[in-house]
This record gives sequence, structure tokens and C-alpha cells, in this order.
Amino acid sequence: IARAMGRIRRLLLAIVVCCVLDFGSAKLKIKGKKLDAETKCAVCEALVDEIQHKISRAQGMDIDMRWWLDPNGKRQGKVIPYKQSELVAIETLEDVCRTMKNYGLSKADGQKSLGRTAAREGEDSITVSNVAMSSKAAESFQSECDAILELNEEIATKSIMAGEDWPSMEQTVCYHEAGKCRGQTRKVKRWEAAAAAAAAKAAKDAPPPDSTADPIKPPPVPGRESESAPAGDVKAEL
Repeated sequence: IARAMGRIRRLLLAIVVCCVLDFGSAKLKIKGKKLDAETKCAVCEALVDEIQHKISRAQGMDIDMRWWLDPNGKRQGKVIPYKQSELVAIETLEDVCRTMKNYGLSKADGQKSLGRTAAREGEDSITVSNVAMSSKAAESFQSECDAILELNEEIATKSIMAGEDWPSMEQTVCYHEAGKCRGQTRKVKRWEAAAAAAAAKAAKDAPPPDSTADPIKPPPVPGRESESAPAGDVKAEL
């Protein structure tokens, strides 16, 4: 009887282990859902957007690294802007991929991109339209984001410390280094669209020309000054 009970226990234990392994495997497959190349590029773009946002919110004193004196007693070294410090880079990249849970997939203008499904902290609420939302998809976005940073964390850190703006960082990380967007025919790159929108807004907000201002007179033509001079001012030579 004891032997039989022992066999039953081992059998039950084996069944439990198999179930746990199967569940874990199924969960892994869901989390690691394969994304196509265009969606991977969109994830990289969203990653850069989140990095830039976190940097813009960083506040602190610049780091003074003028630690030695020259022969004249003047401090030598450099002052690093806080937002370009290694500390900010580390803090920015530490949990940035968690924000991918707030994204859904959009296909506006015929190309895939990631759109936010929830407003950032301290920002106004947003209206979500034409964005497909799914918890499984969000997990895949986060997994892809983690994979990008795992292989390119050093590049992203250097980009932050170099003070690269949004377009430059997107080119560095997504097109040149990680290569998630390399070779793709993106109909409208986001930073080009943003630049066009900014230019249109600047033109719209520009004040209208002042109609009351004196018209600009053209400069006189050399040798023809006498033609425009009043008749009474012209003296005949005797």
C-alpha cells in the first residue's frame, strides 16, 4: 500500500509540474507575440517619444565638474546640463518601457504607428480614435521595447548625454543603431510631420503685416538723382 501511495504521489506531482510548465509556456508565447517590422519600428518611435518626454520633465541643478585650477587660478573642467547628465539618462531608461502599456496600434495615413490610449501624468485627457487597444498587444510592445533597450542602452545613454533632440535621437536609435526602421518606406516620418505642423502653426500665429506703415522706398539709381529732385532745387550752371 505504501508503495502504491508513493507512486500516486509521484504521478500527481508530475501532472502538476507539467501543467505549470504548459501554463508558463503559453503565457510566454502571449507576452512574446511576434510583431511585424513596421510595428517594431513604431515601438521604437514611441520609445524615443517617451524618452524625450521624461527628459523634458527632469529638473535639477547643472553638474559642475570644474575640479582643478590652471596656473592662473581659474577653474577648469566643464558644467554638464542636468538633463544631459548620466544620472538623468539612467533614471530615464530605467522604467521607460513600462509606458508601452498605455499604447495602442493605429494605422492612420496608411502606415502603422503607436498612439497613446491614456494621458500622461499632469496632462489633459486625450481623445482616442482609430487606435486598436489590447492588453496582449501592450505586453508585446513592452517586450519589444525592452529588447531594443537591452541591445542599445549604451547608444540611448550617449544620445541623451549628447543632448540630441527628438528627430536626431530617433534617427540615431531607430534608423542607424537598433535598425528597427532601417530600410522601411515610411510615408511620413513623425519628426518631419511635427516640423511641418510647427511651421504651419508659426505661420498661422504670425501677426498680419502692418498696413499703416510707410511703404519701403527703393534706393535711388546712381546718376539719376536729379530726375527725381524738385525743379526748384536744380541750379543751372552758367
